[in-house]
Amino acid sequence: MSGLRSSSLIAVIAAVAACAMSLPARAGYVITSFDVPGATETSAYGINNAGTVVGYYADETGAYRGFSRTAAGVYTILHCPGAANTLASAINNVGTIVGTGTDADYNALDGFSFSGGTYTSLNGNPTWPNGINDAGTIVGDAIYSPGMEIDACGINNAGVIVGIYIDDSGIHGHSLTGTTYTLLDYPGAIMTNAYGINNHGDIVGTYVAYVDDSYLQHGFVLSGGAYSTLNLDSFGDSGAFARGINDGGMISGTYRDAEGLSHGFLATPIPEPAPVPEPVTILGVFAGCAGLGSYLRKRRLA
Repeated sequence: MSGLRSSSLIAVIAAVAACAMSLPARAGYVITSFDVPGATETSAYGINNAGTVVGYYADETGAYRGFSRTAAGVYTILHCPGAANTLASAINNVGTIVGTGTDADYNALDGFSFSGGTYTSLNGNPTWPNGINDAGTIVGDAIYSPGMEIDACGINNAGVIVGIYIDDSGIHGHSLTGTTYTLLDYPGAIMTNAYGINNHGDIVGTYVAYVDDSYLQHGFVLSGGAYSTLNLDSFGDSGAFARGINDGGMISGTYRDAEGLSHGFLATPIPEPAPVPEPVTILGVFAGCAGLGSYLRKRRLA
């Protein structure tokens, strides 16, 4: 009897599980362009699950200031103490921001973290922070060795790091899991950079392709092993950088307009309409649920 009961339970669970819906696929993105008020140029980098974006902008004097932008479009200006320029690069779900302060000649002075209204020096560990996860692990700077350069640009809560890998064969994106590197190359591209990764393992970055005697630069998304292009052509895009992605699939980044000026963008995914189950499928679900209830009642009586 125990074998029969187990087989019946497996069949019932399979019938119910067949109706389980996966996360909806993306039908595209709603692209929002934005600039910090009064900025001459805006560069957007990281994004967290609340939809807060961080980056930096150029003011009327030519100096760079960091900023955060909430999902409601409210800006906070960041100015690292003692720095002529402040470049914010990433934000985690706790709200901690990391970035770099530079002198007037854009030489890095130190990395910083900003949380609860307080700036904290990273004491050169790293000097150029690029990513931070919810545990507070920060990645950045570059590793150099003969014929090779490795840049760490983003990190998720599982500790998977993405970035840029340069060797004699060219410029590639990479992911690092433990001690294992995986090179990432957009199909047909001559250069690929990986910048951000979320907790689902989705990766965003930039690629360059040579098409019809022209170099084309676009953002990309790598999800479930498949690459797709993030198209900002409607904004007169002459070069896009997809920098960050949150767990909801929202992407932050920077694009250059036809005049070469930088603007921030936010790409919000549009879910595809959920398919309507066929009547037979609905009946199958009810039958499965009824079967599961019957099985459980019999288990209690046995």
